[in-house]
Amino acid sequence: MRVVVLGSSGLIGRGLVAALRGLAVDVVAPTRRDGCDVVTGSGLSEAFKGAQAVVDVTNSPSFETEAATSFFTTTSRHIIDAARVAGISHLVVLSVVGSEHLTEMGYFTAKLLQEGAIRSSGLPYTILRATQFFEFVGAIAEANKTTQGAYKVSGSAFQPMAAKEVSETLAKIVIDTPKNGTVEVGGPERIPLYQAVETYFRAKGEKRTVERDDSAKYYGAISLKGDELCPGMGAIVVPTTLEQWLQQQK
Repeated sequence: MRVVVLGSSGLIGRGLVAALRGLAVDVVAPTRRDGCDVVTGSGLSEAFKGAQAVVDVTNSPSFETEAATSFFTTTSRHIIDAARVAGISHLVVLSVVGSEHLTEMGYFTAKLLQEGAIRSSGLPYTILRATQFFEFVGAIAEANKTTQGAYKVSGSAFQPMAAKEVSETLAKIVIDTPKNGTVEVGGPERIPLYQAVETYFRAKGEKRTVERDDSAKYYGAISLKGDELCPGMGAIVVPTTLEQWLQQQK
């Protein structure tokens, strides 16, 4: 089986290429250096020749609404068009759990537009929605740092996971039959967001003041009401906890 990975140089893409090769899959990992550009569509048709599946783990370089919208709508159109021509039998896209509840940040509205384009493409597809990655807990904390140096973080439920396990889940999905629907994946623990930040700082030996503040916004931009950051019933649950992952980073 030949699989094209778009976004192979990113955090998820690198892990996905490794996971697929570990499953004896023939992986094509084109980049702009190879003349393959998802924004312009250049080189996609050539990259897709002879492939059975395409995985899109590219990401917008900006969270700003207009830039993210332009990126995801444009790249989706080019990828879908090239996939049709190449006769791709499985198009897999990575998205975000709870995007429909997070639209105060335009990035998530743009992700919903990307999902909609895939669903209406007529191609066999699977959308994998993942929860937040452990790798980004520090950035979430910094977005909620006050001018006094404390961290005010919501107590909303949080079910993060390791990026490596996102990649491994994608690899299994792409070699399976298309779901023509959405699959969710999350970590093994459902914990308050502020507690995840406390755990992160403690593991790094950093004495930071973390205060629960349910009015605090996610990434400093999105109001949370409950469990928007957690997958629903029937989701894939991966095994690594935040504590375990932090120990692995030492």
